[in-house]
Amino acid sequence: MDRVTVKDRILLHLGRFEMMNGDEIYNVPWDLTQDGIANSLRISRAHASIELKKMRESGLVDEHHAQIKGSGSSKRKVFFLTPSGRGECHGTRKRMDSEGIFIDALLDLRRCDPVVLWESLDPECQEVMGLACAFRVPIPRKDLPPTRVQVVPFDPPTGMIMISDSVRSNYLSVVDSDKVRQWNSFAADYWMDNGEEIQEQLYHLIAAGRRTEACKLISRRRDEFWNNANEDLYSMICDLGEVSGKYAEELYSMRTEVALQNMDAEGIRASAAMLLPYDPEGAELYLADADLVDGMPERALERLHSVVGSSGADLRMAGALLGLGRLEEAEGALLRAEAVINRTGNTAGLDRLLLCKAELSYRRGSLDDAVKHLSKARIHASARDKGRIDRLTKDLLSGKGPVRFA
Repeated sequence: MDRVTVKDRILLHLGRFEMMNGDEIYNVPWDLTQDGIANSLRISRAHASIELKKMRESGLVDEHHAQIKGSGSSKRKVFFLTPSGRGECHGTRKRMDSEGIFIDALLDLRRCDPVVLWESLDPECQEVMGLACAFRVPIPRKDLPPTRVQVVPFDPPTGMIMISDSVRSNYLSVVDSDKVRQWNSFAADYWMDNGEEIQEQLYHLIAAGRRTEACKLISRRRDEFWNNANEDLYSMICDLGEVSGKYAEELYSMRTEVALQNMDAEGIRASAAMLLPYDPEGAELYLADADLVDGMPERALERLHSVVGSSGADLRMAGALLGLGRLEEAEGALLRAEAVINRTGNTAGLDRLLLCKAELSYRRGSLDDAVKHLSKARIHASARDKGRIDRLTKDLLSGKGPVRFA
């Protein structure tokens, strides 16, 4: 790195835009402004200003005013290589190639070897860059500690940090695991103090090794996680591994439900096995779900005979019987499930009940009733299931071919 001057790096950076010149006055990339150059090369704005002045006086760059792409009608100073600058840029590139210097590592974080990047930064910048890379969701640059030089790339109009997933993972891969946990702990505290990104809170608590706090968060915000049962959440809960004590049943139930929402039969079975010691009946119901996901309604029915009497069992029986075309028996199971819901006042499975009713009506040729049941199901469904119900309704109303409810 000592063989490469700031002037060299600016030449190489501007060389990427050598086809542009002072005739360009509209939609010029922000990268050609003084701030853009400083941010791209991870140098201070003052340092960029000094070097650009020298290069302008030497006839290597021209300075113009132009409208920056995405920044409205206002104009800013931009810099282009002169013919002499382009010649020196080509010579610099040729020299570095011959010396085995990896040029792209000096210019673009996305292409930078993570070891080269880490070793090129002083301890202060290493720390701030690490904090920035720990975050999966962009945050304002001002929310991280300042540095003497600009090392963290951000979007000037919004002030939000801009680091790709590949840069994040590459940078964190070369750092000590204890340091990565510290950065994730900082991120967890940040999200607990700023906003409602509960899934990010959970991710960083787990990555920081703060397992008890992660379990408490799942317990405290259970319904919100339940309604956002995506693959990312499932991966996080799996990363928690085995849990004992008072949070075990709730955690394993959540893990199994998230696997079900993602239609992952093997994940359902693995999670249900963990749930079994704490909630045998619940685990058996989820195992029946796994059979239904795998398209084995007969096997699901055999399993459900051991847990009859609950609305959950009857609802799953109805689903299995519908899959087998046994509509009268499916209707009986739905009536039993509805009676339990009415008696207990527990509406947790009401959306599933109404979805089954919609399928039963559709199978019997009553399109209007099917749409009515879907409309009612949507009221009680999670945000994720609302999308599925909307698609089913659209398919029913289009009249194009058979509609699959499963």
